[in-house]
Amino acid sequence: MQFTFNEGHIQLPSQWQDQSMQVLVSTDNSGINLVIKAAILEEFLHGTQEKLGIAEKLGRYGLGSAETHVKDFMIRHKKCLGYLMRM
Repeated sequence: MQFTFNEGHIQLPSQWQDQSMQVLVSTDNSGINLVIKAAILEEFLHGTQEKLGIAEKLGRYGLGSAETHVKDFMIRHKKCLGYLMRM
């Protein structure tokens, strides 16, 4: 797996898994922080697909499936979702 970040990238063994988090910190001295974990967002999107019947319609695995639909959505909307894609 190649892991890419702002400063560069490193090559890791295939059994490693990206558990990236985005940390957002308020600048108003309120002490409020928000941590977003990409895997949690991905599971939320899969749950939304299930509720809307998209997962059943597309199939759950394989090319063109609900799984690739979520990945494509997250890539297309990475700026809006507020995290950097890790390749």
